[in-house]
Amino acid sequence: MSKEPTYNHEPWMDNGACRKSQHDPDWWFSNDTTVIRHAKEICETECTVREQCLEWAKRTRHKHGTAGGKTPEERKASRYV
Repeated sequence: MSKEPTYNHEPWMDNGACRKSQHDPDWWFSNDTTVIRHAKEICETECTVREQCLEWAKRTRHKHGTAGGKTPEERKASRYV
């Protein structure tokens, strides 16, 4: 069962690499560093909406899971750079 939180859906979200059926949604909400690295690689290499996703995650202060190729900790740190 996915740990994906509830959020306001935006149309671009349907185009995310994380939405492809061959990818397990739980990968983006894992605590395992190997799985997190895999999810981030998919974001970087396959996702056509990565930048929109990252901006959305920063704007909404999304606290769960990898979004836009960044973990919550990475997103939080980038707000202060």
